[in-house]
Amino acid sequence: FSGQLVGMDISEGNMKSVIETSKRDTLDIVFETGTAEKLRFADESFDIVIAKHMIYHVPDMQKAVDEAYRCLKRNGLFIVTLNSGATRPLLNKVISEASKKTGIEKISHERRLTTEMYPQLAKKFSSTELKEFKNQIILEDPQIYIDYLDSCRNLLNMVVTDAEWFNIIKASEIIIKDVMKNEGKIIEQNSFGIFICRK
Repeated sequence: FSGQLVGMDISEGNMKSVIETSKRDTLDIVFETGTAEKLRFADESFDIVIAKHMIYHVPDMQKAVDEAYRCLKRNGLFIVTLNSGATRPLLNKVISEASKKTGIEKISHERRLTTEMYPQLAKKFSSTELKEFKNQIILEDPQIYIDYLDSCRNLLNMVVTDAEWFNIIKASEIIIKDVMKNEGKIIEQNSFGIFICRK
C-alpha cells in the first residue's frame, strides 16, 4: 500500500494511543478530530473509508453513511464492521437478570444497528457484500467481562441513574461469578460481519 492514510475520531483523547504508536513507528498517518456526520473532506477524496464497530455510536447513522459515500472516489469501498443481532446472548441474559434483581424491568442491551439492519442504510452503493464470522470469546477472568459490561451503559435501551447502574453491575458480578463457578470459564458466542460496499 502507498498513499495518504487519515485516522479520525470525534474525541482527540480516544486517538492518543494510536497517535503515539504512529509517531513511534514513524507511520505516515494524519489524524483528524471530527464527526462522521459532517466530514471536512472534499467529494471523492478517498479510495477506501473504514468504519470499524463505530457507526452505531453516531446519532445520525444514515448521515454518516451518506458522508462516507460522498467522500469516496468512483468504485471506492466503504468497509463497515457490525455485530449481528444474535451476538453475545450471555451479555443480554446477564443484563436482563441483573436489572430484574435490582427492580428495573425491561432493560436490555440495545442493538441500534446490526448486520441484519445495515443494508437499508447502504442503498446508494452499487453493491454491498457481507462476509459473516462466528467465533467464541472465552474468558477465565470474570473482571474482563464485568468491565466490558460496564462499558455498555450508553447502549442500553433506557437511561439509568448512576446508583441504578452501580446496582446492576453489582448484581451482574454475582451472576457472572456463578457462571464461572459452574462452568469454569465464560464462553460467549460472537457473531459479526464485514460489509464491503462499492460506490
